Amino acid sequence: MLYEKLISLQDQFDIIHDHCEFYTAPYSRFLKPPVVTTLHHPLTEETTILYKKFPNINYVAISKNQKRSGPGINIVRVIYHGLPLEKYPFNPSPQDYLLWLSRIGPDKGIAEAIDIAKLSGEKLIISGNILPQYADYFEFRIKPLIEGKQIQFVGASDFEKKVDLFRRAKALLYPIRRPEPFGLVVIEAMACGVPVIAYKEGSMPELIKDGKTGFLVNNKEEMANALKRISQINRLTCHRHVAKKFTVEKMVNKYEALYNKLIKKYKKNAKKT
Repeated sequence: MLYEKLISLQDQFDIIHDHCEFYTAPYSRFLKPPVVTTLHHPLTEETTILYKKFPNINYVAISKNQKRSGPGINIVRVIYHGLPLEKYPFNPSPQDYLLWLSRIGPDKGIAEAIDIAKLSGEKLIISGNILPQYADYFEFRIKPLIEGKQIQFVGASDFEKKVDLFRRAKALLYPIRRPEPFGLVVIEAMACGVPVIAYKEGSMPELIKDGKTGFLVNNKEEMANALKRISQINRLTCHRHVAKKFTVEKMVNKYEALYNKLIKKYKKNAKKT
């Protein structure tokens, strides 16, 4: 219904930025202004086939790794996500706990995070929303592992609660095996000064400076061992890393430059016809 409305109003716009990816790609054929689509999900074989059928769309990847995973797609730019840093206060003095924060599901590494906390003897706080399709996974696979002392579950977090959990944590665990295209919680944590320990998968080497803002590891044992060296990470270095590479200003400037480039190209072609 929204796309039907957009089609009727399209003459009012110089450019259309679509964040709905595979849901709305086919509708792009009915639009005259240039279309930009940001790819937020991992690229699968199926979505790659779909996006290749619509080379009229100007796709934006959110990491270099994501772009490499979709050969043949009309990916015109790689633009990292950016944060409004003023909303992520830096904290140099953390409390003694690890944090896992995401939506709860088997692909997000929550069971692995619990294993790592137990291997290292560290306290772990878990926060996340439980989608209906993963209710049984949480109830029967994860909940029995949460005893309320070493492993604690604090429910889902709104923005204020999330930032408070980030800034007080001594490290964020990110044991995800899927080819994560970005990982917003990674830069959110670092913005608050929190080092991140992640598997060397997907975009993680682009976000984390190994040994400087966290550690990139290969398995649970390496992640547990890396926790012994977490005090070596300067929390201010984590914050400065985000301030240098992942601000909302940098993201907006790159999108605006892309918009201008595409609009000029569109107007030039329109004059020819």
